[in-house]
Amino acid sequence: MVYHFTTSVHLPWILATGELRPGRGASFIQGLPDPDFLWATTDSRGERTMSLSKEAYRNGELLLIRLELDDGEFWPWGEAQQRHPEWTDELVRVLNLSGIIKGADPRKWMCRVGALPLSNEILTSIQVKSWSSGIWRKSAYEELDPVRRAGYTWRSVRIDGVTYSSAQQVREDGGCAYQIARSYGPARAIADAA
Repeated sequence: MVYHFTTSVHLPWILATGELRPGRGASFIQGLPDPDFLWATTDSRGERTMSLSKEAYRNGELLLIRLELDDGEFWPWGEAQQRHPEWTDELVRVLNLSGIIKGADPRKWMCRVGALPLSNEILTSIQVKSWSSGIWRKSAYEELDPVRRAGYTWRSVRIDGVTYSSAQQVREDGGCAYQIARSYGPARAIADAA
């Protein structure tokens, strides 16, 4: 079993595509080979290098999401250079060091090249964690219909009666920025308030 950590901001976009896609998660390091890997970890507690707005998490504007995945789809990060020689010693050293500085353990990192379709055989569980509870738990979720507002598509997921919505904006570097909203009402109310 491996774990991919994300947030309620990203979850509706993942559900809409039906797959996990590699991203530029480590874009703060210059000169990384393209495309980046799709990352996971064997550490069920979390991954300190994941993209996260800590303020929004603390304020309850988003939840942490843990996707439990079949480990047969990933290989250990320690094999990256053997599989992809474009990952130089220096790049591996810098990425390992940046992870260690953030409190991660690169020995637990897993990766793969290419998107991962999320079939029931691969995605075994979706769990959530809020700042206030600090506990991972399974939770029912509902993907809501997208809403257009002010030129953006808002995608939403309802978890435990709360609707978490986000509008995605693609940056020049190919990464994504998000506007986020949370509501105890329907998704349309979120888009109208944004």
